[in-house]
Amino acid sequence: MRKLYLTLPNLYNDSIKLNNKKMFITPYKGVASLFISQSVMSSIHKVVKQKSIKLEYAEWENNSACVDMPLSNITLYIKNLNFKPFNIKATGYIYTIDYDKYKDNIGKISWMQPDKEAFISGISEIEFESVEKCIVNINVEPKDYYKVEEVSLKDARKLILKNEYLEAIRRGVKFTAERRKNCMDYFNDKAFHYFMIKDFALLAMCYHEDLNAYEISEVFIEEKYRGKHLAIRLFDHVFSKFKDKDYVVEVSANNSIGISLYTRVGFKPVITLNHDESNDYKYTTIVMVKKITGTINIDV
Repeated sequence: MRKLYLTLPNLYNDSIKLNNKKMFITPYKGVASLFISQSVMSSIHKVVKQKSIKLEYAEWENNSACVDMPLSNITLYIKNLNFKPFNIKATGYIYTIDYDKYKDNIGKISWMQPDKEAFISGISEIEFESVEKCIVNINVEPKDYYKVEEVSLKDARKLILKNEYLEAIRRGVKFTAERRKNCMDYFNDKAFHYFMIKDFALLAMCYHEDLNAYEISEVFIEEKYRGKHLAIRLFDHVFSKFKDKDYVVEVSANNSIGISLYTRVGFKPVITLNHDESNDYKYTTIVMVKKITGTINIDV
């Protein structure tokens, strides 16, 4: 059965009453979960105090909603307005319908993206195959509030040192003046690029000549800004700007959050490495690769 999905704020038992109205449908549960936000538009209007607003879905723009599972977090951009970002929690229901049963009632409007959306109409009710409750945290913010910018090492220095300090604590070692100097000497290389969102999110990468790929060296988000997809925004920006090489990252095998992030933005594990340092500190890392050109020099 080819599946399509539609989203409604109410729970139905057997069928959905359409009364010949057009209803948005999509082949992706992720896209369907975006439109739960329609049920909270009144809440958004109360905060921004504007009757007419222009909305954009971050997940729609970067195609991260084209997945077979509902999204738990959504980011809504509002253009041409300044306000403090806020969150709304919304609940809706994603209904699965059989495409073959209703294919004669499915159509498209010229402005619809053919791979993401269509509509169903011309019938009084729809029988659905299954229904799934979906609870979504909606992050509402001004457009470009979390804008990614390329910065200098001087601008990135504070977050680099903070991340290295926290890593030293996790490993049970002292963050000495020598370690601090070695850290900054490592990053003081013209091959590095630094990207930040304001002063609380950082991605550092460099061109690795031996691998012929860009190596992700540092990703750090200040704790109180986590959960806002800022790391994904950093990666989206980097991937859109640097398309000439593949990407590689080495992540601790115990870092489940990091592995999940890299997997979500397209990295795949290729090698597992075991390390045994002179101070008897043993650990395992996973090398992950995101292929853009397929020209990375790495033995698998």
